[in-house]
Amino acid sequence: MATAASPATSAPSAGPVTKYRLQYEPTPFVVSSVHLDFALEPEATVVTQTTHYKPNDKFKGASKDMLFDGAAPDDLKLVSICVNDADITAQCDRHAKGLTVPASSLPDADEFVVKIVTEIAPAKNTALEGLYQSSGNFCSQCEAEGFRRITFYYDRPDVMTKFTVRMDADKEKYPVLLSTETSSRAATSQERADGTTPSTRTRGPSRATSLRSSPVTSSASRRRTPQR
Repeated sequence: MATAASPATSAPSAGPVTKYRLQYEPTPFVVSSVHLDFALEPEATVVTQTTHYKPNDKFKGASKDMLFDGAAPDDLKLVSICVNDADITAQCDRHAKGLTVPASSLPDADEFVVKIVTEIAPAKNTALEGLYQSSGNFCSQCEAEGFRRITFYYDRPDVMTKFTVRMDADKEKYPVLLSTETSSRAATSQERADGTTPSTRTRGPSRATSLRSSPVTSSASRRRTPQR
């Protein structure tokens, strides 16, 4: 006598893990300010991040390595990293989840500057996170973890600071700059003799992800040769 087989049962898939702000341990350094410079090109946008850091009195950990979040190497290329103008790229560990800057490469100072240069391809970004192109326009989506597709940073909700953002692009191809900013921002735009227009946006202090989703959303202003 034939018997019907019982349908296979599969284990329920694990849902997203909730992480609360209080679960984040303090970072070894406090971010004083961040400046982002975008040289916009569809296939090779160069992002230069210049960030000021200070020691964090609330940090109680053993290691002061800087553990930056970052997308996979295929989506985010590390061009260089400097601390107080000294190139330490070879001393850093680029891995699948981001970038580790060893404490031995950092100065024992009240404040220091880290400059990170990355390269991304907005035209090839189909994840719709970070900086991508849609209908020929440059757009951004940095909530909740999209910013790590743009540069290496403490991409977490407990790190707050002041951001300034500057964008450069071919004015003929991208004549319009759009930004959803609040009255707290200060904007400057000046036509230059060669017909190009630099554009700068300032906003802060702010949680990084809430800031970044606005000033980077753009069809931008002036073309500049990327610095390699």
